[in-house]
Amino acid sequence: MSRTPQALGPIALLLALLPSCGATRLAQQAEARYTPEQVPAVLELARAAVETQTDLELALTSVRSAHSTAGLTPELRLEVQNVLEATTRAVIAHSQDTDLLEAIMGVDIPRQLAVEAGLRSAELLFHEGERMGAYRLIKRLDSKFPQHHERNATGELLGEIGFNLAEDEDSYGLIFKYRDLASEVLEYLVMNYPSHAGGDQTLWTLGTLYQEQRELDLAIEKHQDILLWFPTSSLAPLAQARIPHLRLMIHGDPKYDRATLVQAHGELQDWLNEYSDHESESVVRSDRLDATRRLADSDLILARFYATLGSAAGVQLHARRALAEAREGGDPSQIQEADDLLREWAERSGNADGTDT
Repeated sequence: MSRTPQALGPIALLLALLPSCGATRLAQQAEARYTPEQVPAVLELARAAVETQTDLELALTSVRSAHSTAGLTPELRLEVQNVLEATTRAVIAHSQDTDLLEAIMGVDIPRQLAVEAGLRSAELLFHEGERMGAYRLIKRLDSKFPQHHERNATGELLGEIGFNLAEDEDSYGLIFKYRDLASEVLEYLVMNYPSHAGGDQTLWTLGTLYQEQRELDLAIEKHQDILLWFPTSSLAPLAQARIPHLRLMIHGDPKYDRATLVQAHGELQDWLNEYSDHESESVVRSDRLDATRRLADSDLILARFYATLGSAAGVQLHARRALAEAREGGDPSQIQEADDLLREWAERSGNADGTDT
């Protein structure tokens, strides 16, 4: 009974201090508010808070303050450290306060607990619908604690955030789409978590998003990455087919950009040679037909150009090539024009069938 009056002093002091501590949330460096003699009572109250899961933030503030107390014996300092970690874990496990958990990430506690607090805060933000807030918090976590021990979990959460945004067709600010935000999140995932599960699907989704945003070179790059890093993925044939399709989307005037057409046509033919029975075969054949007809247009343009220069050799070279491409593409108007050019310039050069230049 003689110990009760002595214990009441520090407990009463602690209770008086708790409201002011809670009002300021968590400072980067805790202020020492107690004497060594008061610390055991602080620990007693903190243990009770952990057991009852009440007033955990105030308990954490008080134990952090006790941890900063000078003059503790080694045994008492170890006890303070253990209670601090237990209290922090209880806050991480039970708090729904994202601001508090983010604050824990930035204070002087063991790195492992700071990381877990940051991850917990990001998870709560995501489930509250604050997807970009969760993403930005993970970026801060990665920056503060590079190669932390929760990278598997944060990578998984980033994937959830990115794919959730990619599937969201709603708008914000009248004209902006949530779906467009997905590319930033998924790009961060690919760049910073290259070995994350489902990397092929992430790259495919990024390629699709960039295609929608008319960032076609970036879209090609993502599909090429699938072929490079995930050659056995079921998405690899689709990515291989999408690349020449995107080249055809990039291709502008056939007068100036024949090389793109030639490359796309070759890639489409290679695909058909490799995946003749694939479900995408009809789409690829359609793209190859498009490329073939564009090549014929390109050669007809060049043939007309050489006609203005009066060069029979130039006209006949490109008209012959255009005729072969037009026949492959099955366009009657292209076939007719190429044939007419060959006949006209064969007569001009004195060769009725146009076989010599």
